[in-house]
Amino acid sequence: TDPARLTALPPLGDDVLREMSTMRVHLEAAHPERSRRTVMLVSAQGGEGTTTVAAQLAATLARDGSIRVLLVDANGRRPALSMRVESAPASGAKDPGPTDRLHALPLPKELRGPTGIAPQALRQLLEPLEKAYDWFVLDGPPVLGSPDSAALAGVVDGVVVVVQAGRTKRPVLTRSIELLRKAGARVLGTVLNRRRLEIDGFTYRRI
Repeated sequence: TDPARLTALPPLGDDVLREMSTMRVHLEAAHPERSRRTVMLVSAQGGEGTTTVAAQLAATLARDGSIRVLLVDANGRRPALSMRVESAPASGAKDPGPTDRLHALPLPKELRGPTGIAPQALRQLLEPLEKAYDWFVLDGPPVLGSPDSAALAGVVDGVVVVVQAGRTKRPVLTRSIELLRKAGARVLGTVLNRRRLEIDGFTYRRI
């Protein structure tokens, strides 16, 4: 599977841009020496908005003219990007706009299934693309519902946990973070996804 263009960029309101930009600052501060960064977004359980937040972070990064971003589907059980990309390959335009700087990598069919993705398979998927992008934003599987989630977290530079306000209980979140850290993951922070409010918004917090 090759990187392809997204059919459309996700909506980026002022609140979302502000929170995603704040997240970027903290993620860059976590690895100030690196020119290439890899971050995976996960949640404790499914349905907390991980895919939306990952896409909005990637789109925010792509607004910077100096950054090339790859949004990667890393949820083997429930891949979400296959319906959001064009069949056209990633553009090689000399002076690309945001849609050309942001590409998506759907999960190959051979990596989809009830057992999820092996860490080595994810490494092999990303290694050939390392020189082509500055940021890799992975849409990862829920920690408590996918045994591979914590293991995959060890492949990336850091993990951000998406939490839906009013739904995720503190013990559930705590258990998820414990599992990630036991697997060697670097948990960089949480995103409070307030989808139930009249005004959508996010709050990024460092851990």
